[in-house]
Amino acid sequence: MARVFDEDTIATFTQDMVDILANDTALETRGHSKYIKTDTVVDFLGNVISTTDTEVTEEEAMEFIENPPVQLKGYPVHQTTMKRLTINVTAGSLSSKTITVTCE
Repeated sequence: MARVFDEDTIATFTQDMVDILANDTALETRGHSKYIKTDTVVDFLGNVISTTDTEVTEEEAMEFIENPPVQLKGYPVHQTTMKRLTINVTAGSLSSKTITVTCE
């Protein structure tokens, strides 16, 4: 089980789930990630005027991380953030499956 799940994920399992998965040698995980760019416009009072989410490529996300945009002073304020959403589905020899979603 430890070869497929990290300690934080295992800590969330019920004892029944641990018992089912503990000795299952056929566990297999498949995952998929999406990168989301969020652009937010905020007025001088801190109120969000608009928010736009756009799916981008991994290359665009890495470029954003390596070279973040310069935030200009003044109002309205434009903020851009990037996140990676990952979903992993793990199945074994039994009919039990686990789904893990992470946002980084």
